[in-house]
Amino acid sequence: MALYITALVTAWCYMSIVMFLAMTFDNPGRFVAMILLVLQLGGAAGTFPIQTQGKFFQIIHPFLPMSYSLYAFRNAIAGGISNALVTKSFTVMIVLIIVFLTLLRLSMDYLQKHHLRDVSLLNDNQELLALEVDDQSRLSSQIQANIKKENAESEEKKHE
Repeated sequence: MALYITALVTAWCYMSIVMFLAMTFDNPGRFVAMILLVLQLGGAAGTFPIQTQGKFFQIIHPFLPMSYSLYAFRNAIAGGISNALVTKSFTVMIVLIIVFLTLLRLSMDYLQKHHLRDVSLLNDNQELLALEVDDQSRLSSQIQANIKKENAESEEKKHE
């Protein structure tokens, strides 16, 4: 049961952060979310103990949500490492959930008031598909031109 609750709180924490970044800042927000993920993989001490990590990761370790998630998972798996640490971990993650969901709500209200709710680089799938088709037709015409050029060169060599 403890493992299930830990997984649920962890998922809500990450999803609230990623949703805020992606919905508010569109593609740059998605990029920041990916950078955050990469930093957390090295700095949360999930693969190696934080004491063996570099100085940069030791500095950012307390500020990464995954650090607290890992503390809670370790306690749920090993059973009773430290109740104070688990309480702190859940408190930090729940506060992050509340903060980022509130920020998401405020940013969505702002975007709707300023008529930006449908403005996204990824909204116009037809336009993106047209670009892809144009690229494919341009590529195929280039291939055809190269084939004609190679055929002409081989014909010249035959005549020589």
